[in-house]
Amino acid sequence: MSNNADEQKPLSPYSSFKTLLGFIGGLKKTILPDQVDLGVLRSYSGSVAKQLITTLKYLALIEENGTTTTKLNELVDAYETPQWKPVLSKMMTEAYSPILGELNLQKATKSQVEEKFRTWGAQGDVLNKCMAFFIAAMTEAGVTLSPHIRVETRGRPKGSRTIKPPKEPGEEKPDVPTQPGTVRFSLPIPDKPTGMIQLPTDVALEDWEMIDSMIRAYIQRKEKAAK
Repeated sequence: MSNNADEQKPLSPYSSFKTLLGFIGGLKKTILPDQVDLGVLRSYSGSVAKQLITTLKYLALIEENGTTTTKLNELVDAYETPQWKPVLSKMMTEAYSPILGELNLQKATKSQVEEKFRTWGAQGDVLNKCMAFFIAAMTEAGVTLSPHIRVETRGRPKGSRTIKPPKEPGEEKPDVPTQPGTVRFSLPIPDKPTGMIQLPTDVALEDWEMIDSMIRAYIQRKEKAAK
């Protein structure tokens, strides 16, 4: 890819597609601003807000200076109506056309699509996020994708077992039932009692950033009070 291409096109979307849907849904319930900037996105963490702005620019929903476009207006108007899939499909097809070219998505493999994204400039973890957004967006839009294009889930190998650390004396407490729709993690901490955290099964990276900041604030406040 040439340097000119780098200058003309921002990186393809690598934020969570659910974040974009939430943003569109929020505009549907309120009002479409003339400009989208960090002030409008103040409810998001800094990194998520910047990724969302990158997404909006790539999809031509806002200009480089943040000014909203007619495409964003059309997308918001179509949200939760029968026109949603056709409008989203047209927008996504046009947006990814420079990357995918003539690639037949009904027959392509994951490797072929990944190579297109690499050529466009995505690498490593960003490439995985670009692929995840692309697949989620195309699926939501009703675009038929080859069964060979998928995001692989990294899990434990078949037959493997989770080895639980031995309980410390006095740690035997009644098990707290896991609430429906959540998953519980044991957190072994050297020289301290084992910690426990319970999260929604659909927790996203931006959710964890908020949780992490809350826990950090608690620890900092506790340490400050102990001085």
